[in-house]
Amino acid sequence: MTKFRSIARVAQSLSLLAIALLLVACQAPTEPGARGTLEYPRIDLRADSAETLIELHVMEGDSVSQGDPIARLDDRRAQAILAAAEAGVVAAEQRLEELVNGTRSETLRAARAEREAARVRQADAERERNRVQELARQKLLPMAELDRAQAVLEQAQANLSAVQARLDELLAGTRDEQLRQAQAQLKLSRADAELKRLNLQRLTLIATADGRIESVPFEVGERVPANAVIATQQVGRRPHARVFLPMQERQQVQPGEAYQVFVRGQERAWQGRLRWVASEPSFTPYYALSGDDADRLVYLAEIDLTEEAAGQLPAGLPLRTLRSTAAAQP
Repeated sequence: MTKFRSIARVAQSLSLLAIALLLVACQAPTEPGARGTLEYPRIDLRADSAETLIELHVMEGDSVSQGDPIARLDDRRAQAILAAAEAGVVAAEQRLEELVNGTRSETLRAARAEREAARVRQADAERERNRVQELARQKLLPMAELDRAQAVLEQAQANLSAVQARLDELLAGTRDEQLRQAQAQLKLSRADAELKRLNLQRLTLIATADGRIESVPFEVGERVPANAVIATQQVGRRPHARVFLPMQERQQVQPGEAYQVFVRGQERAWQGRLRWVASEPSFTPYYALSGDDADRLVYLAEIDLTEEAAGQLPAGLPLRTLRSTAAAQP
């Protein structure tokens, strides 16, 4: 019996020791400061339209300079659309030139000849009407023949008036309103062609800044959806720390404040300055919390590393930050 009691006392002592160690581990102080990761500014190169990827000039990790080609989408459809728009510009230019030059001499001669023919037809119709009118007065022709001759004369007179009006229009030349309309149409056609030309150029993606290719999600031969990211590019010579500030620290800081940035795996501290901090907390909205829960709110912030050598650090490394004023305190 005594032996069993001794074993029970030892087991109880070990249990108490384990509980004490667990409590000590739970109460062990953690490193101060906010937590986050190292990030670089990113640029997403997107497809303007749904086309097939036919050329890819970069791979993940490649360094690129501004203006370097990145990829090219199938541009045959865009080229056809541009060709149609350029043909519209040519037609508008020729129409304006025609109005500016005025009527050709051959057209005027044809219009004058048509007017003379209309005058002859009117004179013939008038003589025929007079002849029928005299015969009808002598009761040698019915009145219906006189009505028919009168109608033919009126038709000839109307035709002469129309031909004369057409000739007058040709002699007067192009109106100012017509010229302005033709000029506006030419301007519209040129703007449309320029838009189509830009759409064609945007099917070839180029690097808009110096940097490094981070990801290329598509392969040559794949059909890329409209607005899809073809390549993501890291830009900038120095990274920034993307961290979540506790509520207590958020109340004490403003943009421009100095920070120390401790990157995991490195002994040294990098210098930085707070560039931006969110005005709204991340994750759970503040109005949904109360009591001690509200103390666990965090605010997204970005701290620029001010040292040039920081550009050698890779993105994605975990880190913690410490306010320089807090680091100086004993």
